[in-house]
Amino acid sequence: MNKWMLNVVMAVTLTFFLSPPARAVTAWWLEPGILVEADEAVTPAGATGQTLAVTTANNSLATAKALSVGGAPVDGVIVAGMKSWYLLAAEDGPGYIRIGSTGPLLIEDAIGAAGNDSAPGPWSRKSVAPQNGAKLIETSMISITDLARIRKVPRGFVRLSTESTTPVAYRISFVSELPESRVGSAYGPGSAASQYILALANGGPLNDLYRTTRVRYTKDQAMALRERLFGKSATASQFFRVHDKDPSVDPNLTESMPVQHIILSDDQSRHWAFVIRCEQRDGLWVVADAGRDPDLSDAEVAAIVRRDREAGGNFRTGEGASQQNQHPASKTPAKPRGK
Repeated sequence: MNKWMLNVVMAVTLTFFLSPPARAVTAWWLEPGILVEADEAVTPAGATGQTLAVTTANNSLATAKALSVGGAPVDGVIVAGMKSWYLLAAEDGPGYIRIGSTGPLLIEDAIGAAGNDSAPGPWSRKSVAPQNGAKLIETSMISITDLARIRKVPRGFVRLSTESTTPVAYRISFVSELPESRVGSAYGPGSAASQYILALANGGPLNDLYRTTRVRYTKDQAMALRERLFGKSATASQFFRVHDKDPSVDPNLTESMPVQHIILSDDQSRHWAFVIRCEQRDGLWVVADAGRDPDLSDAEVAAIVRRDREAGGNFRTGEGASQQNQHPASKTPAKPRGK
């Protein structure tokens, strides 16, 4: 092959690999507030310019359509004055509801009402609309089935409506877990690191580790990781306290640093100092590595813990299963039920 032909082949190859897919649709992902490439679970058929008839089959509670976790995404088209109803079985949860739409939507969800679980109780509401030139708005939220299981009611409800006089196409999916590109913290490395180390400290669900690392740990792997970072202990901690290494530093600055320094103490007068390295992937922050802080001696960590105790309440606390009067340790405000 001569040089000219080789250049042509290389140019075509690079164009093929570097160009976005022809049918790629951009979405404004609401929760972190970033532009993303929408996937199949949130891309309605109407997003590609097809003219679709308004959906009327599930426009009332009596005709609500059932969504099952892991089932095929469901398309719909609504216009002002209409509503689309969906039923979710509590036994399918927990999971996530993912929605993509070409226009503004009002998303409402509720669990069965007390004493009449075949009807919805109080609604939780969220308004969404495409932004920043994106074709779609994408949103994801923890499924209402999680709350339904806790409240011991058999079902949850989702209701969609719009104020748009132009038909809005949407796609709704009920998934057990978000895709990897949507896993991580939208609130910075400080939030990712804090959630990670507290999930390990409290022996939380494996999903909590996955949501901060994108790594699928087995139970044995998670226990080995915890032992490596916290050491062996015959006595379980009931709650943990988070301490700042240097309280004089602006937390807005430290929270945004990829390398996080976190100090924990527990109710057994034990303490640990960690260095946690975070990376940004797909616009989200995940933990890439963690270890004990080599720059702090045990005496220095003990002095920081003692400083906070003497300051009387200048630390934040985290609870274990039997510590009901403490508040969960967190370096960021709690996020309302995944919305």
